Amino acid sequence: MRQLYKLCALVFLTVLLSACAGIMGSDTPGAEGYYYGEFPDIPIPNDLAEKTGDTYITYIAGGMKAGQQIFQGRVEKNSLVTAMRQYMSKEGWSQRAASYYGNKSILTYEKGDRIATLMIADGTIFVTMQINVASRLSDSDVFSDPSVINAMPTGGAEVSTSYGGSSGDNLQEKRLDQ
Repeated sequence: MRQLYKLCALVFLTVLLSACAGIMGSDTPGAEGYYYGEFPDIPIPNDLAEKTGDTYITYIAGGMKAGQQIFQGRVEKNSLVTAMRQYMSKEGWSQRAASYYGNKSILTYEKGDRIATLMIADGTIFVTMQINVASRLSDSDVFSDPSVINAMPTGGAEVSTSYGGSSGDNLQEKRLDQ
């Protein structure tokens, strides 16, 4: 009978320790090399940590999230760019644009009705990755409606809502006396 108690205690202890290990492992980055931040379909490499004070998230149509999330880590910028291109493709994002200049790389993706822009910048110590996600606008949405443009913040400067040629001849100089 004593051996039965020892066996039961051993089984109970083994089950308890296994459960604890599973709980503790759920908050750690994934074994695949990435985890997910605020956006459930944008993988974040394990070597990057979120700068929580710079994150803002809002909800858009369909309960999807939009906003900005910033991460930093001690990684090589070009390897991060390569990893994010692979991760985003794996999650079903289609790359629509890329720009590489000096220490910055900007990658733009589209998935459904959302656009994601990743700006990856090489700093002195850390590489910073800024992720911006927004709803994709149709061609006739915002900029064809002058009332929306009038509602945009202008910092006190007067802004013309009429459109001229593509040369920007409707731009107005900001007055410094305000």
